[in-house]
Amino acid sequence: MKGSVILIIVEGISDEETLVPWINRTINKLRKRVTPIVIHGDMLTRYKEYSTQFEITSSNVIKELQKVINNFLKKPSNVIKWIDIIKVYYVTDTDNCFKIERENLINKRKCLNKLFKLKKIGKSKGSRETVWSNFFGNNLEHVLYGIENRLSDKEKAKLSTEFTIDVSNEKKDFKSSFSQGEIKTWNIYEESYKEIQNYKGRATNITALIEEIENGFKFL
Repeated sequence: MKGSVILIIVEGISDEETLVPWINRTINKLRKRVTPIVIHGDMLTRYKEYSTQFEITSSNVIKELQKVINNFLKKPSNVIKWIDIIKVYYVTDTDNCFKIERENLINKRKCLNKLFKLKKIGKSKGSRETVWSNFFGNNLEHVLYGIENRLSDKEKAKLSTEFTIDVSNEKKDFKSSFSQGEIKTWNIYEESYKEIQNYKGRATNITALIEEIENGFKFL
């Protein structure tokens, strides 16, 4: 398993169900393994209990992301070690945080800008685990379906299940679903991090991850 594991950190079950099945099928052909970590919510806008302070800020976001991975690796049922990991992807919604001046979104903006500069993550300074941030602007449902209204978890789950079935039955193409019509896409992470700051609309750099997979992670 050494040097063959791709970690994908997602905020919810609907993200996992939409993204992981296709990624897993494709990565398996490369003799690599994708392992999702679901953090159940947006950790970049979460307040401390009974407090007006955020659990995660730009000053500790990298350490907290590392903690998410460490906690996963420490689970009794887990057999993955740091040495097995070659890539880490953190998938999040932007929630238009670069455009809206609201306290929780300002905090998210600062955290994302810190993560955008992060290139390596691991338990030592010499770590080789490459980390990239993948985003959906405004969110996954906005990108895929053009839905801007807030949806319940049940509604999100229904959409993700239908999407996964359609992709599996070849009624929909996974890759083109994220680059259809008016969706702004990027295949270069650094460009996406810069340009999303001034873009409001359906946008994603998940296409950069898709391209990496299709190219067989040839730069690893």
